[in-house]
Amino acid sequence: MGGTSRPAHLRRSNLVTLCRRCHDRVEAHPEVARALGYRLDRHQDPEETAVWASSVLGAGWTHLWDDGSVALSPLPAPAPAVSFTA
Repeated sequence: MGGTSRPAHLRRSNLVTLCRRCHDRVEAHPEVARALGYRLDRHQDPEETAVWASSVLGAGWTHLWDDGSVALSPLPAPAPAVSFTA
């Protein structure tokens, strides 16, 4: 099991709750997960990287903020060309 001692990894903007099935898909398909914003490289700032999500706000590119708030991207963007189910 992985882990980190880097405090920046525990920022709220860097945390996404997933069910076991979705977590397994993120782990099994790292490139798809990266394209959808579920995996970040060390140099990426999670507040500057949107994640494709579906929520009470709707489906779309969603920004997660360190204060715990979320917001759909203000710019309309097409759905990603990749998915875990395709």
